[in-house]
Amino acid sequence: MNNIQYNTKKTHKYRNKLTKTKIITESDDESEQEITNCKTKLDYNIDSDLELVSDNDTNDSNDRVQNPNYNLLNIKFANYKSDLISKYIVQDKITEFNSKSILCYYLWSGVEELDKWELNRKINLDHVKKIYREMIKDYEKTGEFIFYEPVHLAIKSNSTFYVIDGQHRLLACAKLYKKNKYPIQQIPCVLWFPKTEEEFIEIFDKINSRTPIDKTKLFNYKINEIIEWIDKTWNKDGKECLWGKTRPKVNKELFVNKMRDSDSVHKLDTNVITTEIKKINSKIRGMTRNKRCDKKSISDSVHNYAESIDFFLGYDKELGWVNDI
Repeated sequence: MNNIQYNTKKTHKYRNKLTKTKIITESDDESEQEITNCKTKLDYNIDSDLELVSDNDTNDSNDRVQNPNYNLLNIKFANYKSDLISKYIVQDKITEFNSKSILCYYLWSGVEELDKWELNRKINLDHVKKIYREMIKDYEKTGEFIFYEPVHLAIKSNSTFYVIDGQHRLLACAKLYKKNKYPIQQIPCVLWFPKTEEEFIEIFDKINSRTPIDKTKLFNYKINEIIEWIDKTWNKDGKECLWGKTRPKVNKELFVNKMRDSDSVHKLDTNVITTEIKKINSKIRGMTRNKRCDKKSISDSVHNYAESIDFFLGYDKELGWVNDI
């Protein structure tokens, strides 16, 4: 790993190009749907603008001179591959925050490419609009956007970036950038590097609660355990994707929201919930094909797929069975 370095030249050229975006004027009106469309998106290309070069590359010494944080950049991102790193992280403004994170700046032109973790709280569009209006007032008054505190992001071992705190602020930034009226801004961020899913959830809960946590009382842990149990139970070989919006898959975001809204899920232990889910799946399996769903036009391919993996929870797209737990 020590003989591999990142070439950051391409990044600076790309960022300079972004900061020279032509400023145009438009109406500030935007529908709620436009804001909602910005909510979740991550579609990165591993063969990206991030280049790997050897220590013998003649550009290394120049890069170190131009970028004083060159070594820190390499140490922190040595095991990650994502075009978000090279495109949107301002690489000459990276500093240590603590042993598990760095303080950096993220270009708001890349906000829509961040992923929203399914356990984030629901988006409050009125709150997004309020932040949006306040940011514009700051700009009109001072000539700059004021970022009062950093947002918190996390990058998992699969190089996926997640928003763990500040999603409403980021959506306001995305809306401002989408209007293309203002120069590209640099959003202060604390970027965390969790090694495991448990550590990721722990960071999420500590940041959002700002208090010491008791894992046994955290509902987020319970939901995550149930999701992991579903994957292990019906996706034993790791090849099937159980989550999606088409039958017989389950819409994960809807599933989380349904679980949150269920009083019984809050009260019951995880093992009781998983036992009930397994019983519900068996009950649906035992029905004739034409009884598994109110829709009569379910294709044979859907039935065949569900039966091949023994997974029937997605027949009801509204997941009404959660109320039976």
